[in-house]
Amino acid sequence: MSVEFRVLTGSRAGQRERFTQSVVAIGRHPLCDFRFDANHDLDVSTRHAELRAVADGYVLVDIGSTNGTYVNGVRISREQRLASGDEIWFGEFGPRVRVDIDIAKQTLAPRGGSAPLAGAAAGVGAENSGQSSGDAPPATRNILTETRPLAAPPLAAGDGQRTAVLTAAAVFVVLAAGGAYWLGHRNARAADAELVRLTKANDSLAQTYADRMASITSRAAGLDSSLAAEERERERMRTALSGTGPGAHADTLSRELHALESRRHAMLTAAQVDYSSIAARSGPAIAMIAVQWPDSSAFSGSGFNVSSRGEIVTNRHLVQRDGGATPMRIAVIFSDTKAWLPAHVVRVSAAADLALLQVDVPGPFPTIASLAPRAADTPVGKAVAIIGYPLGTDTPMEGSGTQIIARSTLVAGTVSKNLSDVLQIDAYAGQGSSGSPVFNTSGDVIGVVYGGARESAGRIVYAVPVDDVAALVGRK
Repeated sequence: MSVEFRVLTGSRAGQRERFTQSVVAIGRHPLCDFRFDANHDLDVSTRHAELRAVADGYVLVDIGSTNGTYVNGVRISREQRLASGDEIWFGEFGPRVRVDIDIAKQTLAPRGGSAPLAGAAAGVGAENSGQSSGDAPPATRNILTETRPLAAPPLAAGDGQRTAVLTAAAVFVVLAAGGAYWLGHRNARAADAELVRLTKANDSLAQTYADRMASITSRAAGLDSSLAAEERERERMRTALSGTGPGAHADTLSRELHALESRRHAMLTAAQVDYSSIAARSGPAIAMIAVQWPDSSAFSGSGFNVSSRGEIVTNRHLVQRDGGATPMRIAVIFSDTKAWLPAHVVRVSAAADLALLQVDVPGPFPTIASLAPRAADTPVGKAVAIIGYPLGTDTPMEGSGTQIIARSTLVAGTVSKNLSDVLQIDAYAGQGSSGSPVFNTSGDVIGVVYGGARESAGRIVYAVPVDDVAALVGRK
């Protein structure tokens, strides 16, 4: 029995690969059997899924992937049986493959008939049909094709060959059992050793990251929070590891530790960026936006000023509801100030989740450093910074209620996907982050945060590319 993958989309599009083993590991990790490109197929998790052989086919199992596994467009939550022609998606927007399953067939002898299994030695069929086994020399007999009686008869004198065969079979069974026991313990020891190695590696990365963080001052609060979150996750895994017996849950913990190791590497790359310079240049232009609707509901978001006259870019969904309804009142407060300023909607984008506000009092007002020419110039894997107001005034501020000095939060991250209509960022965002600018390492705005994947707990962030911002503010 075998299965062939035909890759339909992604960096391996057009390739085919066939497997015959009982378990096929799928992901971007170098040890996976079916590997996707580690730098380009980023919707695929390091260890994403497994294909497992069953009695008469294969089942697909998601093993804790970030973006999910889909069969024919439907996300699976448990093992899913596959049929030839099924399409597997690794993430909703990730690479897709088509499977072709080949189940090898064997022709068994009819019950009570005389036809042997394919490949049986000459003379065996005659024995099964009642003819004397003496018609065939002992050397040509194939004991694997003999009919096994319900109760073994006593061995006749002179049946030394049968005794030797049975003895050899018994010895083989004992050796096989002993070998399986030894192999199982060896694999368990290897798995435990791998977990210990990964834990030490993450401890080392954590210390290196902490040392780098000690040299970063000013407005890198997002890096501090990222470090704290990763420390809590690392301690949780260490606790789980300390209570794990030989080989127990080793695969699951190994996958989690590999994922943590990957995130730390990304954060170490991000920690090398001069975030204090980005914050100093553009931080004062970041505004918190408070919106009140006629039904008395109120929400907050983020935005950034692009002209000294007070033109603030934010999200359309923050200031316009379905049907075109607009808020009863809009007020903005710039970073490091305590004055709430009235504002109104100038226009909204029909193509993207963007809106332009105008402050209703005269300026001048601080502006961001610059807009990048286009988002496509920032490759996947590059570090970025998001400055905004995640969770609004629920984050620490000087003062309370509406009497505050606004303090924005800088969050570090990396670009995990760059498409024509969306940037995907590996960073933190929460309610209130909508409208936050995304900066590249040069301090230019490359996008505007508008949402994220609900299942990611704020760690997968989506942004409108800067190309649409330029069109909104009339610079294109």
